[in-house]
Order: sequence, then structure tokens, then C-alpha cells
Amino acid sequence: LTVALEVGLVAACALFIRSMGTQFRVEPSPPEGRALRIRLKGSLFFGAVTQIDRAVQAVEAGPECPEVTLDAQQLMYLDVTGIDALRQLHQVVLLRGGSLAMAHLQEQPADMLARTGFGDELATHHGSDEVSV
Repeated sequence: LTVALEVGLVAACALFIRSMGTQFRVEPSPPEGRALRIRLKGSLFFGAVTQIDRAVQAVEAGPECPEVTLDAQQLMYLDVTGIDALRQLHQVVLLRGGSLAMAHLQEQPADMLARTGFGDELATHHGSDEVSV
């Protein structure tokens, strides 16, 4: 009985993580000149970071020197692994000579950006305060 409970708990955790990971969405809009807007919806955590590849592909296929804005109005949760994925996206944008901004942040993601220093990194490379709540 104890083993069955442990297996059931592990299986429930794995299914929950998988479900939450598939609910995260990256929705790039068509570029307007150099401007590229990408909407983030859901929770960006270790189970969903592979979804950021869609944003990387949109930046790589987009214009040179892109001005990328991540619309985080519907980004509900962000963890350290999600920050690492956003840092990788930021590096791709910088390699293409562009800038990355985050707009409409909810309280938890904004706090995570501040605590990890990623908000300061964005501001340093852009020359202004890029993170808006």
C-alpha cells in the first residue's frame, strides 16, 4: 500500500508538471518593421522552457536589429529556469544587434526579474528602464 501511494504521488506530480508545461504559450506577432512583439501566456517554469524556442525562431527569422517586446500581461508565474530561458532569448536578440524589453509584467514575474538581476541586465543593454509593470 505504501509503495502504491508513493508511485501514485510521483505519477500525479509528473502528470501535473506535464499538463502545466503544455499550457504555456508563446505567440509571436508578425514583425512591423524592426518591431517584434511576442506574447507570453501561462507559467514559464522548468516544465515549459522549451516553448521559448518559438520566440527564438521568430527572432532568428525576423528583421536584423530587432526591437523585441515580450508582452507578459498573461505571464502568471516565472521561475529561475524560466529566467535562464529568457536570458538565452536575450542573447539571441543581442547577437542580431537588437534589444529586448518586457512589458505589462504581473507582480510575481516582476519580482523574479528584480531578484535575479535580469531586469537590470535588460535595462543595461537597452539604456533605459525596460521592465514595465
